[in-house]
Amino acid sequence: MTADLWNRALILIKKNIASNQFDNYIKILSFDSFENNTVTLVTANQFHQKYIKTYFLTDIVSALSTAAGEPVKIKLSVLKKTTPPRPAQQLIFPGIAESKRRPERPVLQPKYTFNKFIAGKCNELAYRSAQAVALRPTKEFNPLYIYGGTGLGKTHLAHATAHKIIAKHPNLKIVYVQAEVFKNEVSVAAIKKDRSKLWGKYRTCDVLIFDDVHHLANWHGTQKEFFDMFNQLYDSHRQIIVTSNVSPNNIYGIDDRIRSRLCVGGFFEVLPPERDVRIKIIQLKASQYSIKIPDDCIDAIADAFKQDIRTIEGCVVTLGAHASLMQKEITRSLTDRIINQIKNTDSSDTIISVKDIQKQVSSYFKLSGVEALTKRSKSRKFLYPRQLAMYLSRSLTDLSLKEIGSAFGGRDHTSVHNAIDSVKKKMLFDTSFKKKVDDLFTLCN
Repeated sequence: MTADLWNRALILIKKNIASNQFDNYIKILSFDSFENNTVTLVTANQFHQKYIKTYFLTDIVSALSTAAGEPVKIKLSVLKKTTPPRPAQQLIFPGIAESKRRPERPVLQPKYTFNKFIAGKCNELAYRSAQAVALRPTKEFNPLYIYGGTGLGKTHLAHATAHKIIAKHPNLKIVYVQAEVFKNEVSVAAIKKDRSKLWGKYRTCDVLIFDDVHHLANWHGTQKEFFDMFNQLYDSHRQIIVTSNVSPNNIYGIDDRIRSRLCVGGFFEVLPPERDVRIKIIQLKASQYSIKIPDDCIDAIADAFKQDIRTIEGCVVTLGAHASLMQKEITRSLTDRIINQIKNTDSSDTIISVKDIQKQVSSYFKLSGVEALTKRSKSRKFLYPRQLAMYLSRSLTDLSLKEIGSAFGGRDHTSVHNAIDSVKKKMLFDTSFKKKVDDLFTLCN
């Protein structure tokens, strides 16, 4: 067995957990070995290891056992940090002191580098601005703000920038953090009434990369911590890089002081890729995994998925897995079948709608009908089903938050965002609630 076992398991795990949980916690696990019926996976740090054991162990064991065709055990180890050799000369930036010891490195995706990023008209400005910051931290855009829809390459650019800075300026302390993790750290510091560890981590860094800042919406205590941290770093001429799903002016539920500071440097949008970029992405991904995909199949994938690079890459990996398992070449028939599965379609090309989801949810919770999910009631009997239906609508359709809100009695963007956030948090700690979500995913599909 090789890492191919883990790749097949990832496909299964992704179907059973929320996409943000998969990206934040599962995707960054590394396959190490498969010996004596035990798969060893490497976690980013002790916090990551404990989190996986607490919330995702059962899902991972189940997926690995299914992929292996026999019961499998797993062992979780923690990534060991290594220190690369020191260069002869080191560039020092204004306000950034050179450390005598090389700082601890952030956990980054090895594949997220500039030479593996396909640039086009859709992302050229964001791409060039990230490269400029990587070459000259604090000299170009500070903060650098990159925004765009899910799966379009924002995180790829953020990681690529960090990789480049590390390569050119290895003594700079770089901290990469996702907003959800930052919220947890701030909460823990508040509970312990001790912010020294938090400040030591963030306020002493030379480069801060803050992913998905929009997730701070309506978390006012966390926003204050972010605001103070941002000010100290900015005033000390430290580089700040921020990513988000929307532009600074369109983040709802965030302090205006933060919004204005995010606009100070430069903000650049990443748009859905044009067709030639989609084709290059498919070809690159196929080359990386040594997958032979005929040209007509590449065209079919490029035409099927126009909004999300991550879905395109997932389709290529899934095609490769099917071909490898069945020991057959990739055909147009197989490609069409995988495309339909990913798009949640059947042979008649019917796509799931919000109305379908509302019907399934109202039936599952034995409500009087779809109207129960759209009326303005804060009764718990209707609140949780409505939040669940919004969460499913976001996960299973391509609709925006505003469009989903319209389908639920004309609710606004913020209400839908809060409902989805509430479901995600509840799933982490309430196993019976998570089972209901899983049941409804199955029913809706």
